[in-house]
Amino acid sequence: MNETIILIDNEDKVVKVNRTGTVFFNKPYVDIIKQPINDLFRSIGIHQEIQPLALVKHSGTYEEGEMFFPEKSMWCFVTVAPAWDDKTLLGTVCILTDITQLKKLEGQLRHAQKMEAIGTLAGGIAHDFNNILNIIMGYGSLVQDSLGEDHPSRAQLNEVLTAAERAANLTKRLLAFSRKQVADLKPLLINESVIGIKKMLSRIIGEDIELITDLSDNKMLIMADGGQIEQVLMNLTTNARDAMPKGGSLTIRTGLFEIDDRFVEANGYGEPGMYARISTTDTGVGMDEETQKKMFEPFFTTKEIGKGTGLGLSIAYGIIKQHKGFINISSEAGKGTTFNIYLPLLQEAHIEYRESEDASPLKGGIETILIAEDDAAVRDMSRIVLESFGYSVIIAEDGEDAIAKFTENRDK
Repeated sequence: MNETIILIDNEDKVVKVNRTGTVFFNKPYVDIIKQPINDLFRSIGIHQEIQPLALVKHSGTYEEGEMFFPEKSMWCFVTVAPAWDDKTLLGTVCILTDITQLKKLEGQLRHAQKMEAIGTLAGGIAHDFNNILNIIMGYGSLVQDSLGEDHPSRAQLNEVLTAAERAANLTKRLLAFSRKQVADLKPLLINESVIGIKKMLSRIIGEDIELITDLSDNKMLIMADGGQIEQVLMNLTTNARDAMPKGGSLTIRTGLFEIDDRFVEANGYGEPGMYARISTTDTGVGMDEETQKKMFEPFFTTKEIGKGTGLGLSIAYGIIKQHKGFINISSEAGKGTTFNIYLPLLQEAHIEYRESEDASPLKGGIETILIAEDDAAVRDMSRIVLESFGYSVIIAEDGEDAIAKFTENRDK
């Protein structure tokens, strides 16, 4: 059996142990027999009395609990039951079941549920915030258009609109984290995406850091939003730059990777299949285990106040999840950090390139437009903007109202 099974007499000495138990305690059978049970546990770093054993000894009833064995980095489910012969207590039976992997999966599930809850919250906040920003930017633009180029208030209004634009970009990040930003999925060659953004990444990291690309010879095609994948690479590059204040090197690698059942079992996530892997490796300060556990949590940052929002890696996490991919981290304090991104490979796909057609001149000024919008302030602002360009506007509060208004005005 995979469980460690120990039989203990009434004097708390070991009577028998199975083969799994000899491996667990790393002792031959003869060295375990007749040894006091507490001495046996002390030999593997457990110095307090085993609670279930103590309870069974005093109550004579079945007990169970969880224990962590630091020297073995192992969690065990401990079951202790009395061994009776009619009404005589002969001793106890102690069973240790390794639940380390289960505890790991439990932790990952809790983390995933927490991320999902925060994502839902962030998405809701971003949606409401977006409506407010639409109103600020819409009315601000109307006022800006009404001011002459030399108007003294124009410069101040430009600052207001610039700040609103920055807030809108933050909203996009929140939507990306919550996976509510619409992804424009198209067949994408990974290497071409990395080559296309390399110049921009070089500017992000500066002259003190060397950017190295090691790209696979394989043509790795994935279904992705190219802009969002570039955003992930920019976020990881910015993170790497901040981890190398005195300079260093950042290496971006691409390659094929097969996720199999063993990978899934070892890591607790993944779907078997072929993936394109993108790795970013820096020579920076690295991270300890505690920091790594929190790395993808929104608003968690190790940077000084004002130097980071704590959204960069959580956004990268959200985007990769949205693409049905996976991202993990390998790091050690003082020895740099590697992020691995796994994106599902397209087995068979064709990319069609079409020449872009010249945009036809915009029409406007005489048509009638029907707007359905549930936010009254956004609805009014949209009407004012469109009417200022000469459109006739019909407004509706929701979908049902829009159908009624359309039916009523369909001939117009």
